[in-house]
Amino acid sequence: MLSKDSFTDAEWAKAIALPGLVMGAAALADGRKLVSTVREVVAGNEAFKATAAKYPDNALVTAFVAEGQSTNMTVADENAPKPRNMAEAVELISSQIGQIIATIKEKATPEEFAAVRDVLMAAAHAVVERTGSGALGFGGEQVDEGERAFMDQLDTLLS
Repeated sequence: MLSKDSFTDAEWAKAIALPGLVMGAAALADGRKLVSTVREVVAGNEAFKATAAKYPDNALVTAFVAEGQSTNMTVADENAPKPRNMAEAVELISSQIGQIIATIKEKATPEEFAAVRDVLMAAAHAVVERTGSGALGFGGEQVDEGERAFMDQLDTLLS
């Protein structure tokens, strides 16, 4: 059974940051700035907590909530390149997401990983579906090309 003891301290710190990284990348994937992003992350966090409640026996999912890391959007890496724009930021965060997911896949049972997948996909969907592409997030295309690309990439990483 997956537990905190299944991870090194560094792996655990990254693992519990995963929901925040996913929601952050999903919010940035549309290339817009802060106003929409805040509303999107709030929606993602609500969906994340509601979905996480379905898995009270999954140690990692409950740690996502209990340790309060659901809105942490960074994993410090001083050697990581600094993004020059939103697209590069999403690419960098997606790379971190992929590394963390690979670690979790190695340690989790298929059932445990399915719960992690469900929680992360629910949060990411809520983020990208929260606002449109119009002014201040109203109107326009509901889910734009950048968001669809991120969701496809996340789905692949979580498969």
